[in-house]
Amino acid sequence: MSQSNEKETLARIALGELFINKPRIPREIISALGSAAAIFSLSQKEVYEILGPCTEADRLRPFFERACSIYSRLLRMGIRYIRFDEPAFPALLNEIPDAPLGLYVRSESENPFNYASAVSVVGTRNCTSYGISCCKNIVENIAVCAPKCAIISGLAKGIDITAHLTALEKGLPTIAVLGIGIDKTFPASHEEYADRIASTEHCAVISEYPPGSKIYSTNFLYRNRIVAALSSSTIVVESALKGGSMSTAKLAFDYGRSVFAVPGRIDDGSYEGCNFLIHKQIAGIVSSMSDLVKSLGFSVNDLKKGLNINERISEVIASCYGENTIWAAKSGLIEKILTLIAAQRDITDDEIIETLQEPYDAVAPILTQLSADGFVFRDLLSQNSLTL
Repeated sequence: MSQSNEKETLARIALGELFINKPRIPREIISALGSAAAIFSLSQKEVYEILGPCTEADRLRPFFERACSIYSRLLRMGIRYIRFDEPAFPALLNEIPDAPLGLYVRSESENPFNYASAVSVVGTRNCTSYGISCCKNIVENIAVCAPKCAIISGLAKGIDITAHLTALEKGLPTIAVLGIGIDKTFPASHEEYADRIASTEHCAVISEYPPGSKIYSTNFLYRNRIVAALSSSTIVVESALKGGSMSTAKLAFDYGRSVFAVPGRIDDGSYEGCNFLIHKQIAGIVSSMSDLVKSLGFSVNDLKKGLNINERISEVIASCYGENTIWAAKSGLIEKILTLIAAQRDITDDEIIETLQEPYDAVAPILTQLSADGFVFRDLLSQNSLTL
């Protein structure tokens, strides 16, 4: 990188820090002066003429020095800073009025934003097993369509991480957008997943906040504009009436992007937000996988062939438990348990035992194993729901 180019990058980092969550101001400075670096060569009087007598005008020099420290840290950590006017910066993101000055990027790929299309998949952290199942189903069906589509989300618990991990499993690129500094992971328990995404080709972990940034709850809501802007479509899988997913959906709608929502029961608070988006015509309804895929602009020719639930249960038993002598001997009971859970969502352990007339010692280990393998979702009340 040339000296002048490096100075411009440092100036962008400094202005981004100085005008945190106010990217329009430094963009206007760059537009007026021709570069970010130009303002750092002006006299105090000239700076006041541009910015007025604001606190930021008096803090330019210290923030440039901080930017130098940040840049050195980026080089040591192998993290890139991509400016908004560089070819590698995502074009869709540049379309919104409050696009960031640049992005901090952890990725093995030179340009992880070089995908043909992208879909943002978002939802609540406290999701149900039905939400998890829907999320997996949506991403799996997108995965069999051509061309390869990137999955965008926020690395949060629940729907976000389900979307990311399903994308990785199915060979789709995925981009995790953080609401904190690029050197941290939130929640901390997802650090392993962030590392996996960052080290997978065509995938990336990104943030507009540099390493060492303080964590503010407002930043998570502000980052939702990036999740919404990075794709042409946003799918809300599960959401209450309030939450980050609703913010992302409304932003996507304001940006002129397509929005879709999975409907839920009218008495289910977990889907009150989704139902609201559909009712207000902010989001189109996800009524079937084929309709969704068509609406996203993909062909349904290669759409995942939908096995009925009995066929799916038989497939799971054969592939996961058929070769183990102990579990193969229990295959009949496993099938009965899975079939019963499929028929009665949120059925409890006691209800399964009573219905099947089987001893607790026979049913409990199977439920534990099915839960550990991810085929059954169990909550604190010992309710069981299928995630197939």
